Amino acid sequence: MNSHIKKILIVVMSPFIFFTTSWASEAAIGNKNPYPINYRSDIDKLLNLKSVVVVPAYDNVGGVYKAAAEKKLNDLIVDDHFWSLAELKLPADENGKKFRADWFEEKSDFTQKVMANSQADSLLSIIITKSSSGININLVLYIKDGSPLVSVNYQDEKTFEISKVNEIIADLYFKLKQKLPYNGLIVSRTGNMVTINLGQKNGLKQNDKLSVA
Repeated sequence: MNSHIKKILIVVMSPFIFFTTSWASEAAIGNKNPYPINYRSDIDKLLNLKSVVVVPAYDNVGGVYKAAAEKKLNDLIVDDHFWSLAELKLPADENGKKFRADWFEEKSDFTQKVMANSQADSLLSIIITKSSSGININLVLYIKDGSPLVSVNYQDEKTFEISKVNEIIADLYFKLKQKLPYNGLIVSRTGNMVTINLGQKNGLKQNDKLSVA
């Protein structure tokens, strides 16, 4: 993302937001057909997260938190107007097998296969461990190349109740969303026009200024 030059753009309100850039007209000089294509860059495609698959949660206390954690994450995604929930479909050679939650960090090829098989743009994993020092909750979001994009963590010496853990998971989910390297997504680019998936529901209004990369 740092290698991409950021431009300041003016918002024009519509169901999707469209932008025009001041440099585009200069680039068009001497070009009779300056806007022949509609494209997304490789980074746009990689970070264009529309669907998320939740993989089985892991805890080290016999599954006490597992079902509740998975349900909470599923519910959060269903209620998220930016993301849709993808159905988990393991690769055929992994069906029926048990797998460790840390595989997604250690085996990027396995992570990519799970996302491809589930037709998901990203993958969300949660690991909950309990010890004498308390509870630790780790939430990680992976993207199509199998790498972790964002992770958030919580540790507490006193929290053990499932209801409280669910509250923490919700808080971690929103913190994870806030750590994404963008607030909206580029839907398409056509010449000097950029369309993003933000609008009035996101608090934008005419003449707001945004940065796009």
